[in-house]
Order: sequence, then C-alpha cells, then structure tokens
Amino acid sequence: MFTAICRVGSTSLGLPTTFSLRLNSDICGVRGAVDAAVAAERSVFQAFWYCEDLFKRDCWVVLTAAASATEKIGLGTAIVNPFTSHVVEIAMRSITLQEYSGGRFRLGIGVGAPETLRWAGLEISRPVNGLADAVENLRKLLAGHPLNPRNPSYLRVRYSPPPIYIGGQGRRICRLMGLMGDGGLPLVVPPEAAAHSLSWIWAGAREASRNPDKLDISACVWYFIAEDREELESSVELKRLIAYYGPMLSDDVLRSAGLSREDFKALLYYLEMEEEEKALDLVTEEMFRLAISATYDQSEAVIRRFRELEALGVKHFNIGPPIGRDLAKVLEFTGKIVSRMV
Repeated sequence: MFTAICRVGSTSLGLPTTFSLRLNSDICGVRGAVDAAVAAERSVFQAFWYCEDLFKRDCWVVLTAAASATEKIGLGTAIVNPFTSHVVEIAMRSITLQEYSGGRFRLGIGVGAPETLRWAGLEISRPVNGLADAVENLRKLLAGHPLNPRNPSYLRVRYSPPPIYIGGQGRRICRLMGLMGDGGLPLVVPPEAAAHSLSWIWAGAREASRNPDKLDISACVWYFIAEDREELESSVELKRLIAYYGPMLSDDVLRSAGLSREDFKALLYYLEMEEEEKALDLVTEEMFRLAISATYDQSEAVIRRFRELEALGVKHFNIGPPIGRDLAKVLEFTGKIVSRMV
C-alpha cells in the first residue's frame, strides 16, 4: 500500500488536513513502486506506505528499496500481521528500517486477511486479542525491554522506535486503535463510514484516558480516477472490490452511502456460485459510492466528497487501490486537488 502524506489546510478543529496515497502489489512491480515513491517525494506527498499481502510482493523489500531512492518521504507498512511473522522479527525489521531510513519508518500492523492466513495453514481463533498482545510486546521490544524479565529476550539494536499504526476495520479493531495505537489505518468503506470508525476510535481513546486529537487516524478509502465514464464503469479492479466487500458490510454502514444488503443479494448469489463475471455485471453506479471514484474532468466532485468527510471529522485521507490505470496521471491529478484544498 502506497501512502503519501500532504498537509493542505485546516479542519474545523483547527488541525492540519493530511492526504495519503496507498500502493499495493497489484498496481505495479517493485521498480514501479520505487519510482512512485520518488515521484511522491518530489510532489505534494510526504510518506509512502506499501501493503504486505500474503503470497504477493514483500513490503519490507519494497520499502527498503524506496528508502534507498528517497531522502525525506515517510515509509510505512500497511499492514503486516503478527501471525505469519513473530513479533521479534517484526521488531527487528522495524528498527533496522527505522535506522536505515533515518527515522522515517511507521509500523502499520493488523490482523491480516483470514482467507490468506488459512492459505498459509493458519487458523487464528482470537485475532484481535492476538493483535493486542503483539502490539504490547512490540512496544516492550522497541523500547529496549525484554519480552520475558527472566531471560535476555531484548533487542540488541537501539534506535528511536517507530510509531505504531493499527490497521483494519470494524468496532473492535477501531477501539484498539484508540486504546493502543500511535495512529490508525481504518478501512472506511464507504468513505462516509468514517463517522462510525472515528466514533469507535475515540471511544477507545477515552477508555484509556488518551487524547484522541494526539492520534494520527489515517482514513483509508478506495480511490479510482478514470479517463472517462466508460473506463470508470468497466473497471474490473473497482468492481471486484465492490462485489466482494459490499455484501460483507452491515446495513448501518451501507446506509451511510444510501445502500443496503438487499442491493447485494443477487450479486452475492453469483459469487457463491463462483460466477464472478455475472456478479460484476450487477455492480451498479450507485454501488460506486463505496469508493471515491471519478473521471479526470470531475475534480469538483472529488473535492466535494473530501469536504463531506472533513465535516465528519476526517483529518487524514489515505487514498488507495485501485487508484487508476495511469498511476503517474492520478498522482498529478490528486496533487492538483490537494493544492486547491489549501
């Protein structure tokens, strides 16, 4: 997942608005990702995050390559899981990349995707509890403390610890962001669901007697910019996200985009029958509201949606896949959008 952060103005709370751009393995290869990090650093963006999707490209290698090619842009994982890698290994990689990048690293961690964990032969019975334990142990290790006070189980390398961003979706994960994270990477689909996510995060922060305004909550949205309506409406990448994720969303969440689970009933039937093409044909224009999607001549519509989310309390926009077929052009378009929002 590629994230670029750009401070563009102030919200109603008087805090700076931040923009992020995510990149994952499906968009381009390693060299393309590094080129995107370089382009982002030269543009309005300030950080680069990359996905760790199991059975795809490795985010640690991509981020190390990006660190070599850049000087000041932030670098982050969005997200790694603590089940396929031990927390000791995650701590080692984090502190090493933090040192190599000169303190530019951010550790994004979450429970991962249950389906791909099963592909790896792992059935995690209590993933949220496991994530909470992992974050607690990572804090010990990154602070130079032993995992077990009865043996020398501490890192032999010391460097300023990176901030920890907890990623995912749903009430329990968002609560954990508020309870334990330096920041959060909530997946807000549809974007208007940010109202739910933020309320859960803030509740977790208050429960731990923390100030929610001190947390960097990076609201992750699906983002797709196309040349014209034909390209937008025929996007298999965007339709596939909508088709597979839409039926899993609650009525409360879907209602924020003017949708309901009933809208996805026929679509879900074809997915269960493993007839993806028929399911994708049932994705309607109304369902595209699960993402921020537009054509290059609709900059005002994109700005309007960002402003609507600002009104819900979003201060950090994290724009991600499927992004668009011309990554460089999307970066240029988004940079102009950001500049107009100052």
